[in-house]
Amino acid sequence: MTPCHAARRSSYFYWNAYCLIFLITILSFTAFAIPPHLMANRIQISCTLILTSVTFRWTVNKSCPTISYLTTMDKYGILCLFFLIVECFWHATIGFLIFKNNIPTVTPSIWFTQLDGYAFYTAISIYVIIHIAFVSWLVLVPFKLRKHMKAQSDKYCSLLKEDRANKKKSFAKKSSKRHSGYIHVPVNNQLEI
Repeated sequence: MTPCHAARRSSYFYWNAYCLIFLITILSFTAFAIPPHLMANRIQISCTLILTSVTFRWTVNKSCPTISYLTTMDKYGILCLFFLIVECFWHATIGFLIFKNNIPTVTPSIWFTQLDGYAFYTAISIYVIIHIAFVSWLVLVPFKLRKHMKAQSDKYCSLLKEDRANKKKSFAKKSSKRHSGYIHVPVNNQLEI
């Protein structure tokens, strides 16, 4: 029985899936640049990014084989989608609070604006921490497993080469023992006239 190690080439997915999901999610922070009393504009940006993220995930999943468990890419996409949804709820909440308190325009001195600023810095911090943890995990777990698989494969290949060399040597010894002492001379059946 011959062992076989199979793994996808992940570099394609790092650039064409993870990187693009990261960029779509990071665009959600641009909604904080819109004043909080313009709730409709903020929610419009957030909902558009949610729909973009879902559509992108469907497109990427079509290029992957169907499996019964969540891959790292699936977990990352769901986490980023969850992050977008939380931000959308935040924009709705801050807009509701401003509407409820009957504030027509927002100035930097109003506590709603300060609260929105704190939410922005908190969201950025959480996003950075999540990505530091994710990249650390990628380096420590999947890359380490790939390295181990490569070492196992190299070890198996060297054993195969050694086994083939031993078989050639034993075949050469067996064929030399069967030799009767006569030398094989090819005979040319064509007579020259």
